[in-house]
Parts: sequence; C-alpha cells; structure tokens
Amino acid sequence: MMNDDNFQTPGVGDRLYADAVCAQCSTVNPEGTLICKTCGNNLRDQRTLRLAAEQQLVGQAEREERRQFLLGALTVLGILLILWTTLNVDTITNWLIAAQGPAFNVQRAFWSGPDNDIFTEMLAELESRRPSPEEIQAAMQNPVLTDSFEGAYIIVRGSGLMGARPVGIGLVRQFDGEYYFVARVGERGEVRGRAMAQSNSLSAGWESAGALDGVLYFSVAGVALRRPDGTFDCFGQSAVSEEGYEFFAYRLPQ
Repeated sequence: MMNDDNFQTPGVGDRLYADAVCAQCSTVNPEGTLICKTCGNNLRDQRTLRLAAEQQLVGQAEREERRQFLLGALTVLGILLILWTTLNVDTITNWLIAAQGPAFNVQRAFWSGPDNDIFTEMLAELESRRPSPEEIQAAMQNPVLTDSFEGAYIIVRGSGLMGARPVGIGLVRQFDGEYYFVARVGERGEVRGRAMAQSNSLSAGWESAGALDGVLYFSVAGVALRRPDGTFDCFGQSAVSEEGYEFFAYRLPQ
C-alpha cells in the first residue's frame, strides 16, 4: 500500500532502509537511493520483501533444525529407543497410534496388579504436596536441571507464560532400577505406568502405562525428552483416540 513515506526525500535514516543494487536491472545505485535511477524499481519495497523472504528462510531453517533434532528410532519389541539428538516425530506418531494387543488388561496391570501398592502410595504422596500458584509459576519461570528423573512435576499444555495452562501434576520415583510414574490430570484423570530411561528421556510403551478417566481404563504410551534447561517436552497417545498430545513438564521445587 502506498503512503506519503514513499515520496519523501531520503534522509539519513532512509539510507538504512533501501537496497543499493536493483533486483530488476542490477543497477548499482548510490547509497540511500529509494527509486532505481535506471528502471524506477522501488528499492525500499525491494529491501522489505528481501528481508521478509530471508526471515522466512531463517524460520524454515529453524523448523528443519528442530525436526532434525527430533529424528529418532522405531520401537524394538514394543519399547521405543530414543536418541536425544535425533528423534523422528513421524516415527513416534506411528508408534504411538499402533493398536494395543487385545489380551492386555490395563485395570489388572496397574490398578489391581502387583504394583498397585506402589502406585497408590505415589498418588497419596502427590496429593499431599499439591503446588501453590506461586510454586507453579516459579517452576515454569526457573526450570530445574538435575541428572535424576525423580521428583514432582507440573504438567502444562501450551507454551509461554501467557499461553501455558497447567493441567495436572505428576510424580516419578525409581524402584529397583525401574522408573514408576503417576499423574493427576484434570478433575478425574489418572495415569500410572513404568518408564524406560535413556540419557535424556523416559519412554513408556502401550503395555507399560495406563489411564483412568472416571470409569474407563485404557492404554497410553508416550515419551518425555529433557531439554538442556531441565524442561521436559512430552508426547503422548491414548488407545481411545487417534489424536496425539504434546505437553510440557516442569520439575517442582523440592
């Protein structure tokens, strides 16, 4: 859209906002020229379009870099082996939406099985230390980085202090070399499971985790990837929906 600025005499500031070399005729114009002296091309608009294109390329490069960062491996015997530097998002999605075996009983495995006492005690511990709004804000603003996965976490959907929305709390504990986790999500949601640890990630397959939504038991699967700042990027899928979920986990102060 044209405005009065297009017709102003170039000043000192204008020289910073116009290209010297014309993209249409390749004429090298004097510094600060707003209109090409050969073909009449608007050199200020040309610069604006060029910078926008460069910014878009930078954005594409960043997205591609993130995708390369998330490249990874498929499951081996139902367990996803994750490499922190090369995780493949498509591989995770395909693995997570795969059908669970019909013989697997979630309720028997996690709510009435041999590990029920461990999960029940963990949930009681989690309920006894529900975080205050101040603790939640502190956890999100100043992520804690430690070598251990153990601890209590706030579970958040969305990103940024304005867009983030806490949706639950979780707890991770290690017993006999295996990581157990529980979570309270929303008003009625409950998650229980066992996770496999890699250097910077925890992963749980379909027969390693389950959820209870009020009265319905179903399998879930997912992976949590630890960022350099201590925040966890989490990806999950439930057996009752083809929709995948992405959320974040922040360790709560001890």
